[in-house]
Amino acid sequence: MQDDEFRKEAERLLGLDEVDIYAYLVAEDGLFDAGGRRAKGMQLFRSHISTLQSLLCSKYVKEGTRGIGNKVDLAVLLATALVGAPKLVDIPLIPLAVLVVKIGLDEFCGAATENRGK
Repeated sequence: MQDDEFRKEAERLLGLDEVDIYAYLVAEDGLFDAGGRRAKGMQLFRSHISTLQSLLCSKYVKEGTRGIGNKVDLAVLLATALVGAPKLVDIPLIPLAVLVVKIGLDEFCGAATENRGK
């Protein structure tokens, strides 16, 4: 996916409620309705919290994100940082990054064990 495509997708997803974004982590394969995809996406997100935190938190909380212009730019930056992570293969990275941005990077990184999406 090109940077412009990342930006368009991030902008679109940032316009949704946080709970609705979880559905975008699960492929529409006919097995789940929208509610089922949201529930499965929440489960998937929770199961990867420690991986996401290890890839994002030390770098972006300690080094800061003050130079980032807006939430779209931050989501693209975070998604780019996730590219190539073996544990995240086959998981859409823009929705993952947008969820972290919607939660708030500081809150996400400070609350490793909290259950998100309840």
